[in-house]
Amino acid sequence: MAMPWSKAARPEALRRRKDLKSESFHHLMHAAASEEELLDDGAIAVAEAMAREEKQRAAIEYVKTLHVEPFALCMYITLCVLLSSVVVLYRNGQYDFYLGEMVRKLVLGSYFDNADSEIAMTFDDVASLDDIYKFLRGPLLAALYVETTRTGVPLPPSQMRKVIDGNNMLLGLVRLQQVRVRVDSCAVPSYFEVNGSSATTIAHCYAALPRGKAAADLFDREPIVGQAAVNVNGEQAAGGGAPRTYEWMPSSVTKVGPFTGIHHQYDGAGYRVDLPLALSTARSRLLELEKDGFLDSSTRALWVDFALYNVNINRFCTVRLLFERLESGLITPQATIQPLSLLWYDSLDANGLPRLLLVESCLLGFVTFFIAYELQAMRREGLRSYWSDKSNWYDWPSLLGFFFVAFCRYRQWSLMRDIKRTVTLDAEDGQVDGFVSLDEVRDWAEYETMTLAIDSLLVYMKVLHFLAGVPYMSTLLRTLSRASSQLIYFLIILTILINAFAISFHLAAGTQLHDWRDLGSSYMSLLFFILGVVDLFELHRANRVVGPLLYIAFVFVILFV
Repeated sequence: MAMPWSKAARPEALRRRKDLKSESFHHLMHAAASEEELLDDGAIAVAEAMAREEKQRAAIEYVKTLHVEPFALCMYITLCVLLSSVVVLYRNGQYDFYLGEMVRKLVLGSYFDNADSEIAMTFDDVASLDDIYKFLRGPLLAALYVETTRTGVPLPPSQMRKVIDGNNMLLGLVRLQQVRVRVDSCAVPSYFEVNGSSATTIAHCYAALPRGKAAADLFDREPIVGQAAVNVNGEQAAGGGAPRTYEWMPSSVTKVGPFTGIHHQYDGAGYRVDLPLALSTARSRLLELEKDGFLDSSTRALWVDFALYNVNINRFCTVRLLFERLESGLITPQATIQPLSLLWYDSLDANGLPRLLLVESCLLGFVTFFIAYELQAMRREGLRSYWSDKSNWYDWPSLLGFFFVAFCRYRQWSLMRDIKRTVTLDAEDGQVDGFVSLDEVRDWAEYETMTLAIDSLLVYMKVLHFLAGVPYMSTLLRTLSRASSQLIYFLIILTILINAFAISFHLAAGTQLHDWRDLGSSYMSLLFFILGVVDLFELHRANRVVGPLLYIAFVFVILFV
């Protein structure tokens, strides 16, 4: 056996030393690895502890949210339910839309002969003063002056005012009114002045009205002098008679409020003519107007006003047929047909109280509660701290908007009370000889509708503020792109937004456009809207202010956000 220090034993010793070094190295490496694992375990433990603390903190905040918000949230949801109930009870989209559509088809869609062509014309084809007279004598008289049944039997006097298929009553008389520009209100260029021998002479110049609000000094206020009295055949009546004159009257006399046409604004003043209720005398009156040159080169606009009432659905309908005559001589027709629900509280429930009045009273009570709630918060936090919160700047317009809606409703009720009294007094002698103007009522109804449309959107958008404290909901509101795992929350938000915009579009354009005639149609139209199927110009024609505003808001909220 070799000794450890012998030459033969040296390789064995070296091998053993190498093995010992290797074992020491592996032992050291294992110890280091164990130490790293201990460090990793410690980091994991710390992270888990922090996660638990964060979870506990979130739970505490969630509990705080649930303790603070549920009462206000329930009250606000009740407010939304009451608002939707008011819209459903106050407006029946099917009734409103189809009443207006009936007038459009029977008055505007009826054909009349065109002397210059074999192709019949409609209201939208009117392009000259002669076309206006043909339309008035044709479709207008045929729709509003019904004297016989379908079988040709004369109607009794009590049924003479039941126009448009006998389901609608004509309120008062039909009124024609025009505005004129002064003769020679502009200067004829010297090379076109009257020369006597020149074939290019121009006798008179009629100034062009500025866009928007027309200049008052350009309008003519001198009486229009016509011919002597004529009979129904256009022949001079026996005994002659003094020439007919048509006086200019201010808006305080005509009872027509300011309105805007396609090209200009009008203050309601002008030359008015009321058509009698009998068909023969109305036709004779139109013939007199044509013979007298009532419409001529000075005419800048003619409008026809009348109002209908349908007792079957308890709806009024105001109609204005506007013919604007451009400086070029072209006529641009425009029809404004506005169905109105103005006798809101005539329908009683089992307890003898109007359902709509009950719901509106509850809605106003809830709005008052929220105003008191905000005033209390203002007192508790202080004015500076309260108004530093931007959400409070959002709350007050929507809350105060409801009081403006209530004021608009009161104004309509007050005006309708006077109109009902006027109609009753006018019919006491058995003859209707006055014009019933619903212009002011219609204006207040439009203010109410526009305010309620915007308020509906603001109120439903506020629900998202209450949902912001719910877990995941705030994240969903900030980044919809990360909402794939919380689809249910996305659907909740989408439902709220669609409902808000559906109500707003229905209120703003429901009486004018088929796509928004009721809430169901509005929901479907919004789904097409998301796909890009929308006619912005139709919305603009239906409502010049709120239509484009809602379009921009919907595009921004739904497509961009």
